[in-house]
Order: sequence, then structure tokens, then C-alpha cells
Amino acid sequence: MSSKKILPQYCTVIRVICSYLKIGHGYTTKEIRSFTGLEKQKLNYWLKKMCVDGLLIQPNYGIYEMTISGKRIFDQYERLQNKQMIRIENMHVTYKVIRGISKLFDRFNWKRAGLKNNKVYTSKIRNHTVRLIKTENGYNFQVYVTKVLGESTKEAYHQARIEADHVAGEAQRFGAHLSLGWVTNEPEIAIPSPMASALLMTYEASQIRTNKGIINRSKGRFADWEPRNLQQAQKIVDMPDSIERIEAKLDRIEGLLRLNTGSLYHDLSNPYWRFL
Repeated sequence: MSSKKILPQYCTVIRVICSYLKIGHGYTTKEIRSFTGLEKQKLNYWLKKMCVDGLLIQPNYGIYEMTISGKRIFDQYERLQNKQMIRIENMHVTYKVIRGISKLFDRFNWKRAGLKNNKVYTSKIRNHTVRLIKTENGYNFQVYVTKVLGESTKEAYHQARIEADHVAGEAQRFGAHLSLGWVTNEPEIAIPSPMASALLMTYEASQIRTNKGIINRSKGRFADWEPRNLQQAQKIVDMPDSIERIEAKLDRIEGLLRLNTGSLYHDLSNPYWRFL
């Protein structure tokens, strides 16, 4: 297998594993597996490889820590990937609290927010804002996924859901029982695109607003399309392929026109027409 095929997968694994680790903290294989969702055999392979490459160290058997070198490489990779990958922000995933609401109140520090008649409590779990929202039938547990990157809209959306489910799982570790989650808003989607960059340069603007979304150049990224929903996002991702298909169809039409025009000239050059 060529290195071109190995490198993207290795970089993806670095992002998945290192995004959960902190300098100076030791993590067991079981903990890392719960964070990442990787299979045990695959995770063990990558952890050993990252130790050999100096990204991780193993101070004790079964315990892994991120090295300073690993942190630096991960930060550089994140800066590069942040510009090139599709980004989803501010996804709200809601879970119904079936039981154990008192344990959530006891375990986390909550701040009251919202209007007088609207009981909303806010806290933090793993760098994500979480809310407990009082409803007629009890409480909803809501996770605000701040930022997730992916190589496609489907991957980024899937990773955001996984991130939210991990946060919900953290809450359930302390005795709460939650329902399956559902997305309750249209998340912000940013898709890097050279076409967006060309449009901004043409109009000498930093932002262009349309009824379908926004073309924007934000800090730390190239020019992005920011559509309103996933369906529009997928159309933007498919745009280069769609243009190629249109060009191929135009080439076929031009070929048929040249063929038909050549046949017409051939018929007019027939000696029969000279006697008419």
C-alpha cells in the first residue's frame, strides 16, 4: 500500500485520539476506546504506532499520555485541517431525561438562565455547553456541540452526533437515564471552496449573503460556503462533479453537432445539386 493511502488515515486517527487527550493526564485503553469508538484491535495498533512515533508515551502498562511533541503535531494538523475540512458548529442535540434528574443537578454545577417562567439550567461537560430545559413532561437534556470537522458533510454530521452522544453518556455515568437524542436545530455548516474564494475576490468582499446561505471568509480558514441546511451543503460538495458532468454532456452535444454539420456539407457537395 502506498504512503499516500496510509497518511490520510493516520492523520484522521491522530485527530480522533488526540482531540480527547490532555498533557499530563494518563488515560487507560478502555477510556480512550470509550472516547473514540475505535475497535480494540485497531486502537491497540494505532496506540503502539503513536508511541513509536513519539506522539504518546506509556509510563505504566495500559496507560497512555500525550507528549509535548504529540501536542505540537496535533495542533499543527488541526490548524491545517481546520482550513481544508468541512466544519459543523452549534449543533443542538436533545435527549429526554427519563429518570435521574436529581443526580444530574447534584453532580454538575448549573446556572439558571432564561425567562422567569422558562426554567433553563446551563453547565459544561467536556468543553461542551449542556442545558437542562424544563418542559410540561419533565426535563430535556440538551448538548451544544461547538465545533466538529469532517472530510464530508455526512462525516462531520456523524462525528457531531457521536460527540453529543459521548457527552450524554458522560451524564448517564452518574445515574441519569436519557432517551435517544435528536437534532433540534439547523447547525452551521462551513464548506471550503475555491469557487467561494473566486466570488469574494471578484466582488472584493469579505462576505456575500444570498437567500440560500452565506459566502464567507472567517478567521483561520479559507473562503467557505455556509448553506442553510444539509441538503444544500451536499449540493455544494457535489458541485465540482456536477460541473464535470455538464461539461461532458456539452462535449457530446458539440461532437454530434460537428458530425451532423459535416454530413450536411458532404450532401451539398454531391454533383447532383449542380443540375438543379
